[in-house]
Amino acid sequence: MTALDYALKDIDAPVRETDGNNRSPRIDAINRFVGNPIGAPYCAAGVSWCFHAAGAEGFPFSGGSQFIRGWFEERSRLSWDADDLLKWRGALFGWSNGDGHGHIGFVAKRFQEGGHVLSVGTAEYNTNTAGSRDGEGAYALTRSLQGTHRIWYLDVSAFTGGGWWPPASE
Repeated sequence: MTALDYALKDIDAPVRETDGNNRSPRIDAINRFVGNPIGAPYCAAGVSWCFHAAGAEGFPFSGGSQFIRGWFEERSRLSWDADDLLKWRGALFGWSNGDGHGHIGFVAKRFQEGGHVLSVGTAEYNTNTAGSRDGEGAYALTRSLQGTHRIWYLDVSAFTGGGWWPPASE
């Protein structure tokens, strides 16, 4: 199974905040996995847990979206161009807020027209049906790339469990 498959299982379950803000038995376990305090935001913890479950070695398991982003950037595996998603076998997306926080999730699908990615289907933790980064559980969403956030993308193709799209035809 890929890391995305594990996220989709949590969406289907569904994982929801049942014991207060950022809390449920499942969310608490996900936060514990990365060493986050109970009740902490869990978007990055959810992504990390999924890669762990898929058997990825060397993935930067963390409860911080900006830590994961920085790790990929240091290795030249971050892009600001959505069309790079057409070259990769799997990807994460996210954004950074001016307050040092942000959000991260899986790019499950790429919606394109004329060879350009216009929107993405996602699998995300700590969101809601409106796409808030302070959400109520795990959801599958469709996000337009013409939003208010400057979105970055991380190439996870090299990790075990990080390839959920067929290889790009060259």
